[in-house]
Amino acid sequence: MILDLTVYHPMGRPLILVPATIPDMTRAEKAWKDGDVVTIEVTRKRSGAHHRYVFALLNFILGNQELFDSGKYLQDLDGLRRWMTLHTSFVHVDICPLTGETIKTPRSWSYDELDEDEFGQLHSELNSVSIRLFFRDWDERRLEDAVNINQAQEGLLMWI
Repeated sequence: MILDLTVYHPMGRPLILVPATIPDMTRAEKAWKDGDVVTIEVTRKRSGAHHRYVFALLNFILGNQELFDSGKYLQDLDGLRRWMTLHTSFVHVDICPLTGETIKTPRSWSYDELDEDEFGQLHSELNSVSIRLFFRDWDERRLEDAVNINQAQEGLLMWI
């Protein structure tokens, strides 16, 4: 059973986990009785705003490729996502048994695969990759400000 739980930590009192919604509460009441001991795996729910920022970063890179000296252009968001992920620690590493060659494949970014803590680490690594490969004279603050401004401008243009 998967439930969303809200954390309460009243001063001087033990930590309390409470089902976050009425349906979660109903399911928990049906499944457990007082005194039951349950084991839970805890993950922080992924932030939608955090997820949107990372995709805004990719769109920002795609939209500003003429600034890079490579002369080569990435054509689509998913290709850029996979390529950028290969430059982070979020990869599966396999060894080809025939050649001994190391083969990296990017991990999924889906909500089911990465919780908020992992996605935060990916976000940080993607910012570093972006600065190292594309925006060499920028720091992380400048990159995030530019992405957020670009995202806000694109959002406003949708309404015009």
